[in-house]
Amino acid sequence: TEPPKPTETKAPRFADVGYRDWCYPYIEKMADKGVIAGEDGQFYPNRAVTRAEFIKMLCGIFEIAAERGGDMPFADVPADQWYAPYIGAAARLGLAEGADGKFDPDAPIRREDAAALMLRFTKYAGMELTQSQGGYTDESEIAPYAKEAVLALSGAGVIGGFEDQSFRPGITATRAEAA
Repeated sequence: TEPPKPTETKAPRFADVGYRDWCYPYIEKMADKGVIAGEDGQFYPNRAVTRAEFIKMLCGIFEIAAERGGDMPFADVPADQWYAPYIGAAARLGLAEGADGKFDPDAPIRREDAAALMLRFTKYAGMELTQSQGGYTDESEIAPYAKEAVLALSGAGVIGGFEDQSFRPGITATRAEAA
């Protein structure tokens, strides 16, 4: 669905995201759905999004219930942390993967990792995306495990690159980009 059109009749929800910001309609839509939130009236759109925050967003978008308890396959996700129910639910469904028994929940998520997670969630939801032909100037830098995801999601218009036609797979995704 299309993001809402900015309207002058409704004040922006967050003081640091205005009508003219490219990310405004996406942030507003995700906040309306309760998928994202800010702090102290701010969204902090340029702050890095963590792996835990991103999993929580995806669980919210795809309406995956976060439940406490159950086996946690990641040694670095304590059961008492706010993100444990989301990571646990995603892991039980085979959607969240880590490395060496760890998820690294507080680490900023890289753009290619965000794409790989998004594709797993869309496939889980039964959505089929057609892989695009690519065209990013730095396509050779996209890790093999993320290439299908980047091309499929960009082909569907879910994610995009930068003005210089690059994707920048290894850089940290911002909260605005995640929305």
